[in-house]
Parts: sequence; C-alpha cells; structure tokens
Amino acid sequence: PTWLVTGADPAPENLAPYLEAGVTLIQLPTGKSGRVDLAAVLRSLGERGLTRLLVEGGANLATSLIAADLVDRLAWFQAPLVIGDDGMAGIGELGRAQLDRAQRFALLSEQRAGPDGVSRRLFRTPDEAAKATRRGLEALFETQLGRELMWTQRDLRALRELGPLVATLAPVADLESHAFDSIRAWVTGRPVEPAEAGTFEVVLERARADLRGIVPRLGDLLREILSLRLELQVAPDAPSAVARHLASLLPADFLRATLFPRLAHFPRYLKAMRLRIERARRNPAKDAERESQAATLEDAWRKLPREADPAEVSRLRWQLEELRVSLFAQELGTAEPVSALKLERRIAELRFSAPGSAAAAAAPAVVKPIVAVAAKPSGAKSAPVKSLGALDKLLGGPRT
Repeated sequence: PTWLVTGADPAPENLAPYLEAGVTLIQLPTGKSGRVDLAAVLRSLGERGLTRLLVEGGANLATSLIAADLVDRLAWFQAPLVIGDDGMAGIGELGRAQLDRAQRFALLSEQRAGPDGVSRRLFRTPDEAAKATRRGLEALFETQLGRELMWTQRDLRALRELGPLVATLAPVADLESHAFDSIRAWVTGRPVEPAEAGTFEVVLERARADLRGIVPRLGDLLREILSLRLELQVAPDAPSAVARHLASLLPADFLRATLFPRLAHFPRYLKAMRLRIERARRNPAKDAERESQAATLEDAWRKLPREADPAEVSRLRWQLEELRVSLFAQELGTAEPVSALKLERRIAELRFSAPGSAAAAAAPAVVKPIVAVAAKPSGAKSAPVKSLGALDKLLGGPRT
C-alpha cells in the first residue's frame, strides 16, 4: 500500500488522482516553515505500527531529519569518483559550525559495494553499534551452523527417555524445545574479537566441534540433575528454604534460561543442598543464620535496576549460587572465589552506577570539606572493614 503525507489543508484537485488510485492519505499539521512537521510524521507512522523507516530521499529531506535529531542510523555509500563543487550535496547546511555541536555516529561495518565504492553503516552510539553487531553475528552463526543445528534438534528427541524424571517438572516436548533454545543461544552468541573473517572462522569451527555429541552429554547431565532434584523433593526434615531454592534453581524452563556450559555446575549445586539438609538436622540455628546471609544478598540482587549491565547481573546470579555452596558445603569447592562481602560490594556498585537508575539519581555528588585526621603511631593497624555498612561509615555515613 502507498501512503501519502500532506499538510492539514491540501488542495482537493491535487489529491484526487492519488485517492482514485487507492492511496492512503495522512493529513498532519505543518511547522513554521509551512512544511509537514517530520516529528509528527514519525509519531503518526509509529501509531500505525511502523517502528523502522528507511529514508532514501534527497539532500533536503536528509538534512531536515538530521537537523531535527530524528536519525538513528546512516547507510553511507562512498564512490571512488571526484565530482567537484558543482555536484549535488548529500546533506545540506545544518548550521553547526562548531564540531562539538555536530551529531556523532559510531561505525558498525564497512564493506565493498561493487566497483563503485564502499558501504558504511553508522549508529548514533557505540552501544547501539555493538548490539547490532551481536545480532548480526548471531544470525551469521545460525546460518553457517544450520545443518548441525537441524541434526541437534532432531537428536534431542532422545530426551524423551527421561520421561519419569521430567513428569513433575515440564512436558517432555517443552524440555526438548528449551534444550534446543539453550544450545542454539550458546553456539550463536559467541564473541568474535577482533571482528574479522579469520577470527569468525576459528570461532565457527569451535562451535561445530562443541555441537558434536552434545545431545548424549546433555542427556547424561539431565539424568543426574533430575535424579538429584527428585531426591531433594522427598528428603525428610529439609528446611523450607531448600524447597524454595530448588524451585528457583530448577523452574520448568530452566534449560531455556541456562546456557549449556553452566549446566555442568548444577549437580554440585544440588549436592550442596543435600549436604545442607544433613547438617541442618544437627544445627538448625547455624543453617538459619547462613540462609539469612544468602537470602539477603539474593534479595538485593533481585532489586537491581533494569538499567544495570545484563552481563554483570547474570554473572552475579551464578556467583550467588557459588556462595551458597561455600556457605553450606564448602568441601565441594566453588567455580571461582566468592565471599559475601565482595558480592555485597558488587551489588551496591551496580545499583549506584546503573544509568538512569533511581539509586544513581538519589546519590548526587556533594562537595565535602577536607577534614584533617591525626596520624596513627607507626605500626598501628586499622580494624578491617567487615561489611559495606562499615565502609559507608568510614566514608562519611550512609548514602541516601
């Protein structure tokens, strides 16, 4: 369908041929220049469900869009030709003589576009460019691994053999679907650094190698995980917090939400719960104390602002799981060094550094007078800082 955007009062005789041809008419107010307001045009298109618009107009339209700060991406084509000042400008005057007032774009990609020149894709910010690069790489990996992924999806039918163990978790068909989503996300979401063809080929071959034999490995791992889950569900005298922890670790869609490499740690997490139950019978007070410590941190993690770095939030989620192993079953070991104090500090950093978060807005910079502090005698030691609260007092009181 063709849509025609005009001012509020166009001459009827000018519109008649378009209306007869079935063109949809969109009438909008005009700006001070007598032309249709471009921001109003984009809002109107958005209300009609169009959220992406490719503009291939001339210099006047391109200039107006850039001047109104309505451009998110540029596709710039540069030909190896010299035309001179008598050629047509791609973008007209913007009235920004100073460089610090110029709009800046981040380069996403650059490639040859036939014999006539180079094609460049530019985004407003490096973050937007990085996100688009990741999406492009994921699509490229999925295309290149299409055959291997197809066979993997077919082989996942073998998970139906787990039927009795899955019965109280989710339908087997869902388990197959979630497992495939997890595997696909793992092999297509890999970083390629530097973003060059040679590096991509190396990462691609590694992904192909990882897919070989993955279904039998996944089946064995799931059998162990689900068997431990069943054992924990029927364990007598288990603290109520164990059931909540188990449900949190293994919801019905846990496979979809967990990349394949992380699943290898799940048996250890579950064995830690088993040891915890045994020890809680002998010392319930100590178990409650440790649960309070872990639960407090997990609650703070769940309350992190949405603007916090997703990768860091995800990493913290698994560090909190490792902390539980350290608290309740230290002999099983952890995948990385963890401590409650370090996690408390990291959660606080993410809470206050997230762009646009309420916590960041509530903590304006305040210039404080310099206070002289008497020096301690040589050899004197300061008391260690044991919690974030103590650190706040040391730095001048709690932050509000």
